[in-house]
Amino acid sequence: MAVTSNSAQILCIFTVTFLIGLGGLHHSIAGSVEALIAVFLLSKYTILHSIKFVSTAVAGNLIGGSVFVAVLNYAHIRKTQTL
Repeated sequence: MAVTSNSAQILCIFTVTFLIGLGGLHHSIAGSVEALIAVFLLSKYTILHSIKFVSTAVAGNLIGGSVFVAVLNYAHIRKTQTL
């Protein structure tokens, strides 16, 4: 919402998504699909592996998402605050 045009919003979403992928950071939604497929296709990958993976991804998303939103909100408030 910090940018007004639709193309700028799409570019912001693409940039953040690209950086998450580039850093090898797993998203809990996409990662849970990958983990479920691995359970069905690989005999050495159990449901416990899947639960461990998804819980780690969810915890990382909670912490990382909270920090990301906090930084964006701080930057927005700092920019709009009059001294």
